[in-house]
Amino acid sequence: MQADSQHPESPVAGALRNALQRQRTAYLAHPEPSLAERRADLQQLERFVQDHRQAIVAAISADFGHRSTHETLLPEVTPLLAGIRQCRQHVRRCWARPQRRHIGRLPTANRPIGCWRS
Repeated sequence: MQADSQHPESPVAGALRNALQRQRTAYLAHPEPSLAERRADLQQLERFVQDHRQAIVAAISADFGHRSTHETLLPEVTPLLAGIRQCRQHVRRCWARPQRRHIGRLPTANRPIGCWRS
């Protein structure tokens, strides 16, 4: 949806549109990252979450009015980090192995599509 003179586009909408376009361009340039790239991306994500843990807690607390640090870490951040670690350990089995798919009478191969990378 494009902005017009009656409904100008907000700065947030423009920033989101630009971010989506950058993600789409990055994916189309490199749609199937290697196992090493996938592991590195997951490791980078884990470091990012760990490094920004307090900012994540503060943002969630602000969304809920006030929420204790422990109440956010236990159900939100800790499972996220555990999921990232599990994905990194099983990246070959879960994300890199083609899977057979059947559509009607025609079998097809479903290729892993990977993650968005900067």
